Amino acid sequence: MIRRILPALLAIAAAWAQPRQVSITIDDLPRGGDGGGRDLASTRAMTEKLLAPLRGIPVIGFVNAGRAQQLGDEGLQQILRIWTQHGATLGNHSYSHPSNLGRLSLDKAEADIDRGFAALNTASGGRAAPFFRYPGLNNSNALNDYLASHNDAIVSCDIGTDDWMRISAEQIKKRTLARLEQHGKGIILFHDTEPATATALPDILDELKKRGYRIVHIVPKPPETLPAASAAHEAASPN
Repeated sequence: MIRRILPALLAIAAAWAQPRQVSITIDDLPRGGDGGGRDLASTRAMTEKLLAPLRGIPVIGFVNAGRAQQLGDEGLQQILRIWTQHGATLGNHSYSHPSNLGRLSLDKAEADIDRGFAALNTASGGRAAPFFRYPGLNNSNALNDYLASHNDAIVSCDIGTDDWMRISAEQIKKRTLARLEQHGKGIILFHDTEPATATALPDILDELKKRGYRIVHIVPKPPETLPAASAAHEAASPN
């Protein structure tokens, strides 16, 4: 399957949202919580715990397919199916999650992005959205241009939760809500790496409702509104 035949939003940042509107995003799928085992059963159990309070709530999950090799191809497909069955949109977080994609050679960085989209499309049955989030949010002008030229939208974040720092569920909740109150709207970034995130999510969602926040979804623009990817790129894209 050729990736990126779907067009992307022209820009995704806090400006898209109205006051008290938020979007929930989760990085580093399918880790299933590094605090436990990384086998398929443990990953499935933590994934289901993380997603349970999010059923019916729009969410975007960003996948590192290369970090799921211990699950095998079928295991990765099973975990991503859990996400899509919960209604999640799946985007690319690179294939191997280099610490700074922008510091790699351009050829290597582009190849890692392409491999991520190709692996995600294969594992999800062609359900990869044209969304990309940089590992560590470390971008470069050259890669931004590369993604834009292929109609892939770069999804940043407005509200960091610090859950990757292995803080407690209560700390995740306090930091998330405090920063959201300061910002008033925007994209929240969680991670699929810590059990504390799954523990914190129900309370955070309850507070969002109590405080009058509305959770909205980021979706690709309809195909007719933007040009399709070039034939030259299609010929070069992984199958």
